[in-house]
Amino acid sequence: MEPNIPNHFLVHDHGPVYSETRNATEEFSFHPTLISWLKEPLELKGNEILKLTEIGCTDHSCPVIETCLEVFYSKQDSEPKYMIRFGRAKHLINKMDLTFSLKKQGIID
Repeated sequence: MEPNIPNHFLVHDHGPVYSETRNATEEFSFHPTLISWLKEPLELKGNEILKLTEIGCTDHSCPVIETCLEVFYSKQDSEPKYMIRFGRAKHLINKMDLTFSLKKQGIID
């Protein structure tokens, strides 16, 4: 389960700066409620794997931080069922960000 992180060849080097994997019965170490917020809209049953990757830039003058959350139904899956993107650092994600991202990506109405 490698993260699917696009990196356009014309952009300077953006890459993972933090990664954490949890199952759907846990919470991420940096955010006490993110997985709980996802349970209803994604209909998580408890056996799913959630991989969060914070993507940043190696150029210190670049302020770009993006968080990508991939949801796999099992460890054997090579492609995520959902990939949810947030335009902010992992610990700053709030419920409004989550709802906006899910709506923008057509996961919820």
